[in-house]
Amino acid sequence: MDQTAAGGKVLYFDGTLSSKGALNTTEKADKAVAVEVAVLDAEAKTYSLKVGDQYLEGYLNGTYKNIRFAAEAKAWKWNDEAKLFVCDIDGTDYYFGSYLKNDAPNGSAMALSAISYITGDNLSKIDVSQFPGRVGSIQVVADEPEKQPTAQEIIDGIEMPADAYGDITLSSEATWTVKEGTAIAIEGGVAKVTRGAEDATVVLTATVTIGEDVATKDFTIVVKANGAAQPGATVESALTVAGTYEKFGTLAHQTYSEERVYVKGIIVTQPTFDSKYSSYSCYIADSTAEGAQRVQVYSCVLGDGVAAINENDSIVLCGYIEMYNGKLEVTFKKVGEETVNGQIVARTAGTSTISYTANENADITLGATSGLNGETFTFTVTAKSGYQVVEVKVNGTVVTAVDGTYTGTIAGNTVVTVETFEAGAAVPVVLHEVSFATSAIAEGQFKNDYTTAWTHSNGGVALSIVGFNNGQATSNWTAIRAGRKSAASVATIATTAAIANKVTSVVVNVEQVDKLDKLNAFYLEYSASATFEGAKRIDGTLAVGEAVFNIPSEDVAANLYFRVVIDSQATGANGCYKISGLIFKGIEA
Repeated sequence: MDQTAAGGKVLYFDGTLSSKGALNTTEKADKAVAVEVAVLDAEAKTYSLKVGDQYLEGYLNGTYKNIRFAAEAKAWKWNDEAKLFVCDIDGTDYYFGSYLKNDAPNGSAMALSAISYITGDNLSKIDVSQFPGRVGSIQVVADEPEKQPTAQEIIDGIEMPADAYGDITLSSEATWTVKEGTAIAIEGGVAKVTRGAEDATVVLTATVTIGEDVATKDFTIVVKANGAAQPGATVESALTVAGTYEKFGTLAHQTYSEERVYVKGIIVTQPTFDSKYSSYSCYIADSTAEGAQRVQVYSCVLGDGVAAINENDSIVLCGYIEMYNGKLEVTFKKVGEETVNGQIVARTAGTSTISYTANENADITLGATSGLNGETFTFTVTAKSGYQVVEVKVNGTVVTAVDGTYTGTIAGNTVVTVETFEAGAAVPVVLHEVSFATSAIAEGQFKNDYTTAWTHSNGGVALSIVGFNNGQATSNWTAIRAGRKSAASVATIATTAAIANKVTSVVVNVEQVDKLDKLNAFYLEYSASATFEGAKRIDGTLAVGEAVFNIPSEDVAANLYFRVVIDSQATGANGCYKISGLIFKGIEA
């Protein structure tokens, strides 16, 4: 990279950083360092800038925007108007360069400056008072010529099933013969299977010939007896999650299994309900252990006899298997003019935990700390001196006491929340309720990526939103999504105008949480300043349900701004954190 600096000098990045977080430079071209550019996210058009074994990262250092080295790839975008790389810090793009200060060069290092200084009406300032860092020269590293595989490499790549329930299509890269057994005959490119009263073992020999290079391999196949159920073909032979990947893990992106398959597993995320299609989506695994391999249940309906499903339940479902972005889904498929739904056909209630969100102004006593989904449990709530109970919820649903005792129904890992307020004071009410459903988002505001800022007005509140994907007008989503597959992100939802009434609490409705181990922080900021100068922060727990941020009584005031923040590392999958809405509670003026 180079930069045409004030005074006619050409400065080159030398691969080091100054103590003030800027790129050090040299006037010697042979001392310039090579910066390796690689695509991070083709959809979002982001890139990494690598120097040696480290990556350049723009970040907020107090009130300053600095550059540092990072061990993991960080996202930069290409600005086509100014023809340079920029990084996003709190919703603003910054480039590296130098500038004139009091008509004199402001040092020789390349620091971060807002892109607005050199774009739009300020584009003419480039090389006059603003001197951005540019790509000096490009060297494309060519791929090595493709190596032709050997006969042995080809034959090692041929896979055959261990068990046969029907005819098998053979690899056309080999010639085939029957070495042992009579239950299979080779006809053209197909192994024709004849099933009998008992299992029968057959050995097939594959031969790959490339000129004088010849390789052979034997495959032992058990032809299953008549009546034996193929794994996944019946409820009783349902595939495990591991078995599903073993059988369908080689499907290409957005391709489906030829037939519907039965799959079983434990629900490991609380299911979300799509009212338009009366369907559910969640993840299942063979165990609840952290990091267990998962299959997504996507838009599947409840079958006869299945009234509800929840996290920790064991289920069997029947649907088509689709490979989507490297992960398997059990889902629907359009067959001709008919859409064939995935269906949850069996469910066994699982054991879930019962807990409560601590409230320093009330004592909460649970009658049980775990139980089967669908069962009820009881608990009591007693306000401490000087306070009153305003509202009690179980998994976000309001419950009322009967003779001093509350009753809730276990539905996945269940959480009791209690809202209190000063005794005798006016009881907080819902001031604003914001929805992030597709139907609530204005036309022209859909940004189907994880970097573009957008605005949203709903429930009487105007918001500026950064780092959240809201899909497309046809998405029919119930929540906006944060968390990026290949890059760290800080996603924010901020009020653009002060809320006139006194807000006592902000509730974040969390629809889904995945990759919690990649979450750096989840918090609420509030301030009297639109720029959140001097903002105070309340840390929260990101979990499915209601995340309640109670404003300390001494800070409750009119005309405050609020900002919800989800700070995460690269998650390995896009959209791991889904927020369906916000509720602002407080005292009406």
